[in-house]
Amino acid sequence: SEKNDQDVVIVHAGLIPAIALEKQEVKTMITVRNLTVDDNGTVPKAWATLWRGPELVIFGHDARRGLQQEDYAIGLDSGCVYGKKLTGVILPEREFVSVDAVREHCPVNKNKPKIILKGRDAQSDDQIL
Repeated sequence: SEKNDQDVVIVHAGLIPAIALEKQEVKTMITVRNLTVDDNGTVPKAWATLWRGPELVIFGHDARRGLQQEDYAIGLDSGCVYGKKLTGVILPEREFVSVDAVREHCPVNKNKPKIILKGRDAQSDDQIL
Protein backbone atom coordinates (compact mmCIF):
# COMPACT_ATOMS: atom_id res chain seq x y z
CA SER A 1 0.00 0.00 0.00
CA GLU A 2 1.01 3.64 -0.35
CA LYS A 3 1.44 4.05 3.44
CA ASN A 4 3.98 1.20 3.52
CA ASP A 5 6.22 3.16 1.12
CA GLN A 6 5.67 6.50 2.85
CA ASP A 7 8.68 8.64 3.75
CA VAL A 8 8.98 9.26 7.48
CA VAL A 9 10.34 12.40 9.16
CA ILE A 10 11.09 12.46 12.88
CA VAL A 11 11.10 15.83 14.59
CA HIS A 12 11.16 16.93 18.22
CA ALA A 13 8.03 19.10 18.17
CA GLY A 14 6.52 19.86 14.79
CA LEU A 15 6.48 21.49 11.39
CA ILE A 16 4.55 24.22 9.64
CA PRO A 17 2.37 22.98 6.78
CA ALA A 18 3.00 24.49 3.33
CA ILE A 19 6.69 25.12 4.11
CA ALA A 20 9.13 22.72 2.44
CA LEU A 21 11.03 20.48 4.86
CA GLU A 22 14.39 22.03 3.93
CA LYS A 23 12.99 25.50 4.70
CA GLN A 24 11.60 24.68 8.17
CA GLU A 25 13.31 26.62 10.97
CA VAL A 26 15.04 24.69 13.75
CA LYS A 27 13.30 26.81 16.38
CA THR A 28 9.93 25.74 14.98
CA MET A 29 10.90 22.07 14.82
CA ILE A 30 11.86 22.03 18.52
CA THR A 31 9.07 24.18 19.97
CA VAL A 32 5.85 24.33 17.95
CA ARG A 33 2.70 22.71 19.30
CA ASN A 34 -0.05 24.97 18.00
CA LEU A 35 -0.71 27.04 14.91
CA THR A 36 -3.11 29.96 14.96
CA VAL A 37 -4.96 29.88 11.68
CA ASP A 38 -7.80 32.39 11.86
CA ASP A 39 -7.65 36.12 11.15
CA ASN A 40 -8.32 37.05 14.78
CA GLY A 41 -5.43 34.94 16.13
CA THR A 42 -7.76 33.22 18.57
CA VAL A 43 -8.07 29.63 17.35
CA PRO A 44 -4.90 27.65 18.06
CA LYS A 45 -4.91 24.17 16.52
CA ALA A 46 -2.51 21.29 16.94
CA TRP A 47 -0.12 21.62 13.99
CA ALA A 48 -0.48 17.87 13.30
CA THR A 49 -4.17 18.24 12.47
CA LEU A 50 -3.17 20.58 9.62
CA TRP A 51 -0.26 18.53 8.21
CA ARG A 52 -1.22 16.94 4.87
CA GLY A 53 1.98 15.05 4.07
CA PRO A 54 3.00 13.43 1.89
CA GLU A 55 5.61 12.55 4.54
CA LEU A 56 4.53 10.93 7.79
CA VAL A 57 5.86 13.04 10.66
CA ILE A 58 6.57 11.46 14.04
CA PHE A 59 6.95 13.95 16.86
CA GLY A 60 6.81 14.57 20.60
CA HIS A 61 6.83 17.68 22.79
CA ASP A 62 3.07 17.65 23.42
CA ALA A 63 2.37 15.61 26.56
CA ARG A 64 -0.74 17.65 27.33
CA ARG A 65 -2.48 16.22 24.23
CA GLY A 66 -0.96 12.76 24.68
CA LEU A 67 -0.89 10.24 21.86
CA GLN A 68 -1.99 11.86 18.58
CA GLN A 69 -2.90 9.88 15.49
CA GLU A 70 -3.50 11.85 12.31
CA ASP A 71 -3.27 10.60 8.73
CA TYR A 72 0.17 12.14 8.22
CA ALA A 73 1.39 12.82 11.77
CA ILE A 74 1.86 10.73 14.91
CA GLY A 75 2.52 12.37 18.27
CA LEU A 76 4.19 9.96 20.68
CA ASP A 77 4.51 12.13 23.79
CA SER A 78 2.52 10.20 26.37
CA GLY A 79 3.96 11.98 29.40
CA CYS A 80 6.85 9.76 30.48
CA VAL A 81 8.71 12.68 32.06
CA TYR A 82 5.58 13.36 34.15
CA GLY A 83 5.36 9.76 35.38
CA LYS A 84 2.90 8.46 32.79
CA LYS A 85 4.01 6.32 29.82
CA LEU A 86 6.79 6.05 27.24
CA THR A 87 5.36 5.25 23.80
CA GLY A 88 6.92 4.09 20.55
CA VAL A 89 5.50 3.14 17.18
CA ILE A 90 6.32 0.20 14.92
CA LEU A 91 6.20 1.12 11.25
CA PRO A 92 4.75 0.62 8.73
CA GLU A 93 1.97 -1.03 10.76
CA ARG A 94 1.54 1.96 13.09
CA GLU A 95 1.46 -0.40 16.03
CA PHE A 96 1.96 1.40 19.34
CA VAL A 97 4.01 0.06 22.22
CA SER A 98 3.93 1.67 25.67
CA VAL A 99 5.62 1.06 28.99
CA ASP A 100 5.00 2.76 32.32
CA ALA A 101 7.44 5.42 33.41
CA VAL A 102 9.83 4.30 36.13
CA ARG A 103 9.10 7.50 38.05
CA GLU A 104 8.04 11.11 37.67
CA HIS A 105 11.06 13.08 36.49
CA CYS A 106 9.43 16.50 36.36
CA PRO A 107 6.35 17.36 38.41
CA VAL A 108 3.58 19.16 36.57
CA ASN A 109 3.04 22.66 37.93
CA LYS A 110 -0.67 23.20 37.35
CA ASN A 111 -0.55 26.69 38.90
CA LYS A 112 2.08 28.01 36.49
CA PRO A 113 0.57 30.75 34.29
CA LYS A 114 0.72 30.16 30.54
CA ILE A 115 2.39 32.99 28.69
CA ILE A 116 1.61 33.21 24.98
CA LEU A 117 3.98 35.39 23.03
CA LYS A 118 3.34 36.07 19.39
CA GLY A 119 5.64 36.85 16.53
CA ARG A 120 8.73 35.45 14.95
CA ASP A 121 10.96 35.90 18.03
CA ALA A 122 8.46 34.60 20.57
CA GLN A 123 9.59 31.95 23.01
CA SER A 124 6.25 30.20 22.78
CA ASP A 125 4.91 26.95 21.45
CA ASP A 126 2.35 28.84 19.33
CA GLN A 127 3.05 29.98 15.77
CA ILE A 128 0.86 32.31 13.77
CA LEU A 129 0.20 31.52 10.13
